Amino acid sequence: MGRLGLSRAINTGYFALKALSKDKITRQNQQDHVIGEYKIMRLMNDVDHPCIMGLHCALQDSRYIYYVCDPGGSLADIWKRREFPEDMARFYAGSVVLVFEQLHCHNKQIAYR
Repeated sequence: MGRLGLSRAINTGYFALKALSKDKITRQNQQDHVIGEYKIMRLMNDVDHPCIMGLHCALQDSRYIYYVCDPGGSLADIWKRREFPEDMARFYAGSVVLVFEQLHCHNKQIAYR
């Protein structure tokens, strides 16, 4: 739903910048999803885990919502490849399990679909 890019702040370093189109969010009726994503990112912000992207801030203008995060890749970008070796699939599946474990340790009310 969003576009992820690498941005640089002067004297600070690099950040991932995720841009979510407000129009697309509305057309796809994803308002609750985006709000839930933001709440979980804020909740997990104090967790130091290599598989969890830290959120620095959220911004918006008339067309987009922006998340400024720690640099890193998006699992959605990997998923778009459709085919990858079994060892790579095992690595990402294990990473997802570790993230779910961290989420559950910090908040027992988070459910995964």
